Amino acid sequence: PKSLAKDPTWKTAHLKRAQRMVERDKNHPSVIIWSMGNEAGNGVNFYTNYEWIKHRDPSRPVQYERAEADRDTDIRCPMYARIPQIVAYASNHPDRPMILCEYAHAMGNSVGNLQDYWTVFERYDHLQGGFIWDWVDQGLLRDVPKGAARTIERAVAAHSANEPSGTDRKATFFAYGGDFGDRPNDGNFCINGLIGPDRRPNPHLWEVKKVYQNVKVHAEDLAAGKVRVQNKQYFTNLDQWKASWTLRCDGREVQSGLLGRLDVAPQASRSVTIPIQVVDKPRGEYLLTVSFALPEDTLWAPKGHVVAWDQFAMPWSKPADAPPADARQPQLTESDKAITVAANGVAVSIGRQSGVIESYRVDGTELLAAPLVPHFWKSPNDNQMRNQFVERTGAWRNAGAERRLLHLAAQPSGNQVTITADFRLPVADADYRVAYRIDGNGAVSVRAAYQPNQRNAPQMPRFGMRTAMPRAFRRVRWYGRGPQETYWDRKTGGEIAIHENTVDAWVHDYIRPQDAGNRTDVRWATWTNASGLGLKVTGQRPLSVSAWPYTQADLEAAAHPYDLPRREVNTVFLDDKLHGVGGDNSWGARTHAEYTIAGNQPRQYGFTLTPVRPSPPQQ
Repeated sequence: PKSLAKDPTWKTAHLKRAQRMVERDKNHPSVIIWSMGNEAGNGVNFYTNYEWIKHRDPSRPVQYERAEADRDTDIRCPMYARIPQIVAYASNHPDRPMILCEYAHAMGNSVGNLQDYWTVFERYDHLQGGFIWDWVDQGLLRDVPKGAARTIERAVAAHSANEPSGTDRKATFFAYGGDFGDRPNDGNFCINGLIGPDRRPNPHLWEVKKVYQNVKVHAEDLAAGKVRVQNKQYFTNLDQWKASWTLRCDGREVQSGLLGRLDVAPQASRSVTIPIQVVDKPRGEYLLTVSFALPEDTLWAPKGHVVAWDQFAMPWSKPADAPPADARQPQLTESDKAITVAANGVAVSIGRQSGVIESYRVDGTELLAAPLVPHFWKSPNDNQMRNQFVERTGAWRNAGAERRLLHLAAQPSGNQVTITADFRLPVADADYRVAYRIDGNGAVSVRAAYQPNQRNAPQMPRFGMRTAMPRAFRRVRWYGRGPQETYWDRKTGGEIAIHENTVDAWVHDYIRPQDAGNRTDVRWATWTNASGLGLKVTGQRPLSVSAWPYTQADLEAAAHPYDLPRREVNTVFLDDKLHGVGGDNSWGARTHAEYTIAGNQPRQYGFTLTPVRPSPPQQ
């Protein structure tokens, strides 16, 4: 049927609405564009509106999304246009500026590939940005239902993790469609904001802040400390902020200083030399961060609030020296149930039937609460609930558990023992090999290799391993991006440094539980107990790492945070790669191909397990 936009009998109704809007708001300086509405079709009635508004107020542009390329919009303003679409427009004689009236649908764990959009926006003058849908999750606060007492501890923790000590909050949750006995409903489709209903930031807000920052630092000659500072603002000098720099080696600060208030005019840039002292015989990864912060308290943020930053790898970084080899021979013990290797207070057992590490003991204390197994499944986030993710990749859900051990053998050699396990996976008839090498220091090198034997293997949600540790090992420290959660396609906003947290606080409780808590580009991570005993994982190359205070089955069965129990163990994921969260929209768009894992290609990765022991008491 035709919309009312095309019916002349509705002309007056359309026009009166537009006239009331303009007359009401014409003197508000914050109004810079007139919009004729949203999703109401297009036709003669909107042509009339457009002509009247342009005559009444020629000082402002008029936009209307449903006009598309028609004459009654001064701005091309599509909804959820994909990156190839907007590039095609900007590359082929564009006739008007383009501003996406909606994009980057922020539902649940979302806002992936935002930096990719902005790389394109800033490349073409006709592409001038867009509006993220939405600002705030629209959940309603309700008490946790009776009968959910077993998980109230988790519900309270979800709301109090970031509150001041002593805050008294009863067990509540944010309700969405269906929680009120309402039928039909649209489920959690009102939960699509950058911040929660209580105005607390969702993790993806940090990505938006970083991508949207109005300062960009470019490398010029990093070896000489030279960078170029670009002021993207149109009206304000950068001297309103205080600039500083920090140099880290393997995540630890080694040099820092102030650059003061840099005089950079709007839309201008200037070269700045940072007084870095040249490191003699550098060993390790050196990263430079240049940041801009508020010099005084403001109405909207306190003194020291960082408004912009950029990070660079220094050209004179070199790998740190490897620890000296231990000449001691590990002790190898074989039985019908397991192959055990012991060295330097560490005892590692690989099951005869499972082919995986079933026990990892340090000085007599067991650190694993579950075997370290191959794992390929990612619980879908909201964007993946409606794009056939489960149907497309579901074969991988139990692929690790259903692996078949073909061969297991131990081979001592010098001061190390190598145990090799060969498996066959039920997907793609794939070969999967894990080699465990234990040296005289008790370090356990784990190397996994995947080789598909069929061409039609589906995308792999994750390529990694999963284990669990007792609840006491709840203190997390990692060298990678953070401090907030990051994903393969949403990590621009995470600074590479050494960060600390607890497993409970590491996980963001999305209003509808879904995959959460990942950290990307992790060089190493440790899990320790109150005494300082624990496990360190160091990636052969940077890993994706996450830890949850519940199981993956718990997560997929939960509809609200109060449904998530607090287990006596923490689930730990050690991944080479994890499928991105996506973000183009939440009703069918797939994660961009560059942030997915092809199941029909060979892959390999590895990491090393080492013990973390308590520091000796100070004398």
